[in-house]
Amino acid sequence: MFFEIDNRREKNVRSRLSVVLGLIGLIIVPTALILSNKTVFVTLVKAVIAITVTSTICGILSLILAQRGRMKSAVTLGRVGGRTTSAVGRFLGTLSLAIGASGGIALAVYGLLQIKR
Repeated sequence: MFFEIDNRREKNVRSRLSVVLGLIGLIIVPTALILSNKTVFVTLVKAVIAITVTSTICGILSLILAQRGRMKSAVTLGRVGGRTTSAVGRFLGTLSLAIGASGGIALAVYGLLQIKR
């Protein structure tokens, strides 16, 4: 034969990473709050700062990777798969970004209230 057919299916890694980052952005919330309750070194304000930063960064990266994974699936005409996984990653990324934004608003209000004292 002059050519070989490669039967291995290429994976859409970007779609999977978008789901993983979206989950990390969501899992940080209960983890940081439990840590603030169990230890003396982590206060609630520090936990909310960690939640805000981590959720926002993971949400943005998850949305970017979900978009790239969806584009890769479209370019390869669905051969690499990952269209549904990209949709899940986009949903989790949006939720993670919303949690990060609400944490940022909560920190801003808390900062304003501390200035008033």
